[in-house]
Amino acid sequence: MAILATGIYVIINLVHACVHSRKMVPRSLISYKTLVNEYKCSTWFFRLLSYLFSFKFSLILVSYFFLRPRFKGDYSVVNWKQYNRFALSFFLPYLFMMAACAHFLVMHGFYSYPGFVAVEVCIISTTMAVMGMLDALSSIKCKTVGKAAQIRQVKVASGADYESDEDIDGVKQVSRRNRVKSLRGKKGNDELGEEQEDEESEINSVSADPEKKLL
Repeated sequence: MAILATGIYVIINLVHACVHSRKMVPRSLISYKTLVNEYKCSTWFFRLLSYLFSFKFSLILVSYFFLRPRFKGDYSVVNWKQYNRFALSFFLPYLFMMAACAHFLVMHGFYSYPGFVAVEVCIISTTMAVMGMLDALSSIKCKTVGKAAQIRQVKVASGADYESDEDIDGVKQVSRRNRVKSLRGKKGNDELGEEQEDEESEINSVSADPEKKLL
């Protein structure tokens, strides 16, 4: 299992070497390209470390090396997506390596130099895997579509739905407006009906009495 984990990790580094040199560096931002052009020896040294040992060494070029901004390059959004894919692929050899270390500790015990090395590998690899996963997840942006997504009812464990005081006041205001409109419309219809009835009664009375018609 340890040999299988090492082989998978070597394959990941080889793929990273091809992708980093052909796609990530040419498509990086101006600060990264300036760093590569002005400090060729140091950048190639760290790039060879990332290509031969671990792709994580490539992050040195996008960090404040010796706390100096001029030694820092910047990845674009596309570059970070490509790097996060390698960071997530690290979990595959990580699982095989943890299984190999656990098997060694069970079979040979903890109180030996290889046992301490196995525990150290478990701690360091777990820390690196968790940090890589957090970096990959931090690049994911959550979006809310529409204003209605921000004013949703809060569902609690009891199953009841609760609304905020602002939502309740808004609903009350809308219901009051609707009731006022309906009352006004009803009142207007009643007044129109009474006027129509008065006009019809006057017409009937005029047609019945011809003297009123002459007047």
